[in-house]
Amino acid sequence: MIVAVYALLRLFNLRFKKENFYKLIKDFLIISTLLFITLYLAGYFEIRSVDSLSANFGKYKLNLLSIFDPVNSAAKISWSWFLPDIKLPKEAEIEGFSYFGLGQLLMFLFALVLFFNKNFNKNLISIKDNKEIKFFFLVSFIFTLWALSNKISLGTITLLEIPLNKYILGAFSIFATSARMFWIVNYFLLILSIIIIYKCFEGRKSLLIIGIFLTIQLADTSAGLKNYIRSFTPLKETIILKDSIWGDLFGKYKVVKTTFPISWSKLFTRFAYLTEHHKIKKTNIVSFARVNRQAVAKARYNLYDNFRKKNLASDTVYIVDNLNHLRHLKYLFENENVGFFYRDGIWSMVMNEKARMNDNEKIIFSEIKTKLLKINSEKNINFNEKDNYYGFGWSHNMGKPGVWSEGYNSTLLFRVDKTDDDLKLEIYCNPYTTKKNNTLEFDIYVNNSFNKSMKLNNKQGEKFEILIEKDSIKNNEIKIDFEFKNPIAPFEVLESPDSRKLGMLIKKIKISPV
Repeated sequence: MIVAVYALLRLFNLRFKKENFYKLIKDFLIISTLLFITLYLAGYFEIRSVDSLSANFGKYKLNLLSIFDPVNSAAKISWSWFLPDIKLPKEAEIEGFSYFGLGQLLMFLFALVLFFNKNFNKNLISIKDNKEIKFFFLVSFIFTLWALSNKISLGTITLLEIPLNKYILGAFSIFATSARMFWIVNYFLLILSIIIIYKCFEGRKSLLIIGIFLTIQLADTSAGLKNYIRSFTPLKETIILKDSIWGDLFGKYKVVKTTFPISWSKLFTRFAYLTEHHKIKKTNIVSFARVNRQAVAKARYNLYDNFRKKNLASDTVYIVDNLNHLRHLKYLFENENVGFFYRDGIWSMVMNEKARMNDNEKIIFSEIKTKLLKINSEKNINFNEKDNYYGFGWSHNMGKPGVWSEGYNSTLLFRVDKTDDDLKLEIYCNPYTTKKNNTLEFDIYVNNSFNKSMKLNNKQGEKFEILIEKDSIKNNEIKIDFEFKNPIAPFEVLESPDSRKLGMLIKKIKISPV
């Protein structure tokens, strides 16, 4: 943001002030060199340039009503005692929150009246004729348009939407959370308002007027400020894990891993203190704004391959991300010397520690069962439902229904009512096919036995069937493994920065007697 402002101001100077072109080039070279050295030392280039891209330009943007909306719904905090909440789209609430505050709003309106009042023309000549201020008006206009993005909205109404070429959209996606571009405009308007008041009134009078607006501002925004007093107090006790087993495990094992490594783990807040306190050497429970997407995807595939091969690290505490993962892990390790601990509402797994499980954990663990798939009933598959029918090897569908198979191996795991018939599993899906890979090929295994090979090539939707012999069903449980031969990532075909190797999107399943 700072670089963009500086560049625009210098370019306006070059155009309107006839600044020396060679001096401009020299300054840019010096600044760019220092900037790149700083970025390199800070590790900015540790991720690929494509991983700085996001698909959220035009989504996390400024709304025309954002500066009047005092409620940050994402944080559940109101910043005004006086102004009501304005219901805005969720994305505008998350990154687009830009409430001025009642004091600043009134001061800006007051300064605007003064600016166009003829009685104060003489006082404001130095401002109205100042080229730098005029240039910053232009910069502010550009940044406001940037913040509004290609979809200009008033509340829930889209006033204007400009379609963008995918390469232009990709370039803007480097700054996907465009709403932040309005921050500097906010500061400019605040400072300019103070200058205008100061120019129009004598010293003490101007300070009195500004003081009144400051008092209104503090009184209004104290509704939100009171929530940040807690920043100077210890963390809530509910965040810190209390059970003594964490200290025992983290003192003995110096690697901590979640079963679902991503760049923004929901477990980070709960484990951050323990990770630091016990000097954990390695962990994938992290919270990053940007990360090498390809490396994270490969880490997931390697982790799941090790689970399937029953290769657990002897120096690692595994934190189980969700119930689906727990069911799959129980299927794999129930009869192995692996301890499963349920403390502070979180499941963890450690090799060679089965003897440390307490009686309550043994009872709860024994009652963990694969989810029932009733005969003749269709069931939707959604990634956000952590009590579902999928095990390892699945990923999100950008918040939409369905789950994507990710990587080379994906597993469905469920149980059925006792039946004396052979069964038929119907799977409704969309294969991920491209010009580079127009047919999805994979093998299917039922309870670890080869069932059949499949080829899918219809992007619009497919339904295929898996016949399951009754003799292959043990304890009413069915495990379906898909081994994909040619999954491909959207990044590999330049469709998006997404580096997940996708196979098929499963939307729903149905099981019935043959």
